[in-house]
Amino acid sequence: MTPDEACAEFSRLVGSRIFGATFRRADGCMRVGTFRIGVRRPRKGNGLGYDPGVKGNVIVYDMRKREYRTIKLNRLVSIRICGVNINLEEN
Repeated sequence: MTPDEACAEFSRLVGSRIFGATFRRADGCMRVGTFRIGVRRPRKGNGLGYDPGVKGNVIVYDMRKREYRTIKLNRLVSIRICGVNINLEEN
């Protein structure tokens, strides 16, 4: 599966619902948070200078910190949506 297809599948699975995610940050530590996809805000400037789907990234809104985050799909460990935990990391 290409990164672009993985992003589309993730967006289809999550939709615009609030979900929890556990992922490994670039520095190696784990991060747990509550996020949402599809939150829009007025933009200043040109927005992103790249297509996040091609790079395997998903742009999410952090519900606790009220900021936007970029999550790399290949670093996702698990997601929680509608009371169901989905473990994405191979044991």
